[in-house]
Amino acid sequence: LETIEIASPSKDIVFCDPLESINKTLSIFKKNNVNLVVLLSHLGLEMDKEVAKISTEIDVILGGHSHSIINEPIIVNNTKIYQTGYSGEFVGELILNINKSDFQYNDYYHLHNVNELSSSFFPGSKSCEIIEKYDKVKSEQAEKCIYNSLFIIDGSRNFITNRYSKMGNLVADAFYYITHFLNYQVNFSLINGLGIRAGINKGVNSYGDIINILPFKKHLTILEVTGEHLQEA
Repeated sequence: LETIEIASPSKDIVFCDPLESINKTLSIFKKNNVNLVVLLSHLGLEMDKEVAKISTEIDVILGGHSHSIINEPIIVNNTKIYQTGYSGEFVGELILNINKSDFQYNDYYHLHNVNELSSSFFPGSKSCEIIEKYDKVKSEQAEKCIYNSLFIIDGSRNFITNRYSKMGNLVADAFYYITHFLNYQVNFSLINGLGIRAGINKGVNSYGDIINILPFKKHLTILEVTGEHLQEA
């Protein structure tokens, strides 16, 4: 499972095989005469398709992780799969009209571009007050200038995960130097390119810009490996 590597969960959290867990839950649903099953998934589109092939009792899968923008549902074994992209750019609206006699349903689905939504889609005034309170604190911290750069360094996902990049090299160097500053005598450092989510802007770069580069709560790990094992990896 990618979650174990990506999210760095605590040792107290145990991840089970998703297909086994889904089928186990479906068997419980069947015993209790559940007539409509909606699966909230973060397995990615291709894995959702595999789930739909194997677990035919699922009616709807609301997916994530692969950042797929699905304008019309993908149908696998009569299971409809939906996904709304990433970074809050879209809001998916799904309405299921269920026939109580045979529990068949008709669906209405629309993918809304957030920038084009009317005010009726946004939360009420009380919710907005709470959001604005914390957003103000966050913005004040995020807007603090950290440094000025003479260059743009590309950190876009498509670029940085497919080749050598200056951004990846910069982050790896930063890890190397901080470990030496803490008196750990490491020989080199590595970083998974998917962990870098932004680059460096030309000109002023703020604290918020730094957070955008490495937005995940990760830990530096120091390992002892042989040259043979390193070459195999």
